[in-house]
Amino acid sequence: MLRFMLTVLVGLIVLAVAAVEDRRSFTVSLPVVMVGWLSGMVLAVVFGGWRGLCWSLAGIALGLFLGATFSVLLRMGWGDTLLYGMIGATFGPVVVLLAFAITNSLVLMRFLLPVIRRQRARIAVAPYILLGTLGAVAWSHML
Repeated sequence: MLRFMLTVLVGLIVLAVAAVEDRRSFTVSLPVVMVGWLSGMVLAVVFGGWRGLCWSLAGIALGLFLGATFSVLLRMGWGDTLLYGMIGATFGPVVVLLAFAITNSLVLMRFLLPVIRRQRARIAVAPYILLGTLGAVAWSHML
């Protein structure tokens, strides 16, 4: 229980800082992401040893792959891609996959009205990543 609470607390604090930063300037700084990556890997090693580190690295790889795919195809920012890697480092590959699906559903709903009106829209994706991660953590904890 302590592991879950501490991991969620650290991960969501870093994501909240990134969401506020992205909302203000449409960028996510590298130091914020690096703090999330390092704290996620340290928590994985403390609570899971080598197995936890491997799980964290698998989450990073999956998060970066999913985020990079969307960065290339849909012109999403690379800071958001690094945030997906941070989610993978902190919560593992299952949560990053769920968070990716939920986040992109939320972003699609946000873009739907401007696309219908044929308007250009620029949105900060990090707040949606935070909401998607909250949903994914809640859902994975209930399973």
